[in-house]
Parts: sequence; C-alpha cells; structure tokens
Amino acid sequence: MKQREDIKIKPTEVNNSIIGKRCKCMFTGLMVAGVIEEITKDQHAAHVKVRFDEPHVWGNEQFEYNWSFARLSDGFGSLQYLEIIDDKYQTIRVTFSKTIREIDRDFVRDYTKWQRVNLKRMG
Repeated sequence: MKQREDIKIKPTEVNNSIIGKRCKCMFTGLMVAGVIEEITKDQHAAHVKVRFDEPHVWGNEQFEYNWSFARLSDGFGSLQYLEIIDDKYQTIRVTFSKTIREIDRDFVRDYTKWQRVNLKRMG
C-alpha cells in the first residue's frame, strides 16, 4: 500500500492555488491540521493563514487560525513546517443572504404551526 506523501511548500511557491487545501502547520510547537484560507505575499515574505480544524488554547487565549510566514530570501520562518496533506481536497465557502441569527429566528418564529408527526402515523 502506497503511503500518502505530504507536500512541503516553499515560500517562493506560495500562490492562490493553495487556498482551500488541507494542511498541517506549526502552532505553539505542535503540528496542527487545518485548511489554508488566505495568503499574502510581498517582496520580502510570504504569509499563509491556516484555519484550524478545531480551536487551540495557548495561555488564556483560544485560537481558531494562525499565520505561517517565511522570508523569501532564505526561507526562515514557520512556513517551513507547513505541509499540504491532501492535494485533492478543496473547500467551498458558502455565503448566506441572512445572518445565522436571522435564519434561527425563521425556524422558531412559527414553531406552533409545525406539524407533529408520529412514526406510527407515517407507516
């Protein structure tokens, strides 16, 4: 059985094609999994925002994402530990026309009109 090979990303290879990919990155000395959500790149460094699969606590703070970075000149930075773990994985971002709170209210507003159905009646 062939094992999955993780793909290490070099700072010079950071581009929009990696957005949405599953990855592992270094956070507080641990390798954590997440999805690449955003990148920024300038003449000196590349930065990759990774949204974690689950929030991580460090001190009194809870983190849902972190930025990995590296200098373009020599690759120094936390980006050297970032690895794409599923090159085929791609996320989809959904935007709702209403807020979650408004959607919740739509469901509970008329709950008295909802039909109660007994499984015996359905059969």
